[in-house]
Amino acid sequence: MVAQNIADQIGSGALFMLGARGSLMASDDSLTFDVKGTRVCSRIVVRLDPNDTYTIQFWKGRGVNIRKAGEASHVYADSLKPTIEGFTGLRMSL
Repeated sequence: MVAQNIADQIGSGALFMLGARGSLMASDDSLTFDVKGTRVCSRIVVRLDPNDTYTIQFWKGRGVNIRKAGEASHVYADSLKPTIEGFTGLRMSL
């Protein structure tokens, strides 16, 4: 349920533009997806925090060679897209 809400707030078009449509992974409090088209990160994890904001983690690498490339905390729902765009350099809308 939380993962679906996160996906809805980001938007299916934005996820498509990131190349994430086939890689969505849901957990109890987060949504994880792979990103294509940027060298900055290869995976993004959006986690719902208890204070109803989000923490976005940006990961770089593949398999066991993955490391955290960055993190943004206390992100409100209306700032999810701009925060992801700002870190990755990818546009999520036309």
